[in-house]
Amino acid sequence: MPERPDASVPASRNPHLYFGGAPNLRESSAPDARPAHTSHAGDRKTLDDAARLWSVGKRRDALALLKAAVRANPDDLPLRLALAELYREMNSPDQAGRWGIVIEGWTTPVERDRLARMLAPVGIPRDDLVEFLALTGPVESYPDLEEVVDGPLAAHVAQRKAAAATDESPWGERLFTLAVICWITTVVGGVLAVMAVFIVAFFDLADARTAARIGGGCFLAAAAVSSWVSAGVCAVENRWLGAGVLTIVGMIAATLAVVTFTTT
Repeated sequence: MPERPDASVPASRNPHLYFGGAPNLRESSAPDARPAHTSHAGDRKTLDDAARLWSVGKRRDALALLKAAVRANPDDLPLRLALAELYREMNSPDQAGRWGIVIEGWTTPVERDRLARMLAPVGIPRDDLVEFLALTGPVESYPDLEEVVDGPLAAHVAQRKAAAATDESPWGERLFTLAVICWITTVVGGVLAVMAVFIVAFFDLADARTAARIGGGCFLAAAAVSSWVSAGVCAVENRWLGAGVLTIVGMIAATLAVVTFTTT
């Protein structure tokens, strides 16, 4: 059977008395955790208020209250431990690792890995981790955090860079440039076609209907080509929904162009 929390530990230093799953500091799995600053009435009130919110189902408000308190008092281990334990109970290993990583030996390997995976896409510079994780000193001051930064985080960042380099295709930039040229040509051609039809009709130089049919057909054909080239750009970038939509638009434009040219 699990041991009962040590009643001799003051309430503000014993998160277990507030949140059922959190251990008190004397029974913490982090025996080497550095001491927190002296507890005071404000800490006790924060834990009480968070426990009350949690008990009535307002979990988001309880977490927000504790996070604000930790940021205001980043060296207060009872507050930080209570917050991290709540995230652990909620099965949020990335957030449990985020708020508990400063307590040496407290986080699990899974939580440290999830923390690294959370940080890798964001690309937060090493020095900015002090603010993001609400630290009181540089990364080097926290052995577990330094191990995460130099180990799994560095590995995940390297993997993402390698994957990005592998996904880059020389055709992507070329197709994008071609698509831009095609669309510019299509728009300019469409404007010129409208102007040509207007001039032909105004000065009665030829059959305006025939001119409009030819100009409209050329515009639709150009739009179809531009759509298909743009679909190729989307396909290279693995944006398959955009590729599919543009392919359909190109087919519709091409069909209308054929109809326009063949109509007498």
